[in-house]
Amino acid sequence: MDEQSADTDPQQAARKAEIELANQIYFSRQSERAEEAFALVEKSQTEARALYLLGLFYYAGFGCQKEVSKSIHYHQLAAAAGEADAMFELYVFYIKGVGVPADPPQAVKWCQRAAESGSARAMANLGGFYATGDGVPQDLAQAVFWYDRAAHSGSGRAAATLGVMFAIGDGAPQSDEQAQRYFQLAERLRFDWRAFAAECGLEVAPPQAKPNGQSD
Repeated sequence: MDEQSADTDPQQAARKAEIELANQIYFSRQSERAEEAFALVEKSQTEARALYLLGLFYYAGFGCQKEVSKSIHYHQLAAAAGEADAMFELYVFYIKGVGVPADPPQAVKWCQRAAESGSARAMANLGGFYATGDGVPQDLAQAVFWYDRAAHSGSGRAAATLGVMFAIGDGAPQSDEQAQRYFQLAERLRFDWRAFAAECGLEVAPPQAKPNGQSD
């Protein structure tokens, strides 16, 4: 079955709708519907996202008994099927030593795979690794590259980080223009970049009041 026919397959469309419902139930923390969500994904184990959600459910005991070993198992299956979020969860397991021996090199490999597969969280973390030389050789150009990818994939913190880097010329060439561009992106992503910049020791002007008295 080609991709186009799969997209129009009523059964597959129904499975994806059920998986999306389970996803919404979990991330909105509707604990009273946990068993419903678990049942929805348990019957859809041919889908990578369902496998990822099973990994989350078993770790949290959401609609099932908490079993870390099963959580890791399902995240591994989901990662093998290309699920970037599962790859990022495996990074967390290995960096923290949860259910597996702590293994920072293995953790970084999973973070790299997750970033290359589209996880904004992994992209931002990888940018941090390259910025500090934590687990990888320090490479400021790679740090900027991955922070930029994370920012344009929805990470407001990554956008704010780049704004600070360009504003003070630390890890990137000093450029007020570039700094403002990233701060504006962070704001569009609803991230409080002003507070973040202040924590980094950067003085920023307060938001200007609009004519109607509303702030930006």
